[in-house]
Amino acid sequence: MKGLGIGFGGNSASAHKTLNRDNTGTFTLPAFTVLNAALSYTTNQYAMILKINNLSDQKYYSGWSTVTPQNLRNLSLSLNYRF
Repeated sequence: MKGLGIGFGGNSASAHKTLNRDNTGTFTLPAFTVLNAALSYTTNQYAMILKINNLSDQKYYSGWSTVTPQNLRNLSLSLNYRF
């Protein structure tokens, strides 16, 4: 088990009025919670890291007077070698 690492985290945001003007009205982005996880194995010579972002594959948006779609679930593998 030496060299094994596990990580878990997330991001959350409440509902956000991205547009709130008298002449155009109000548009609110919904609240969201995104969970992420990582699994790693490290030795003196190399490291492997597997990351999964947006575990629940939730559609969510961000923006400030805009609406920007964010990434759905994605997986990445990182390999590092030290010489």
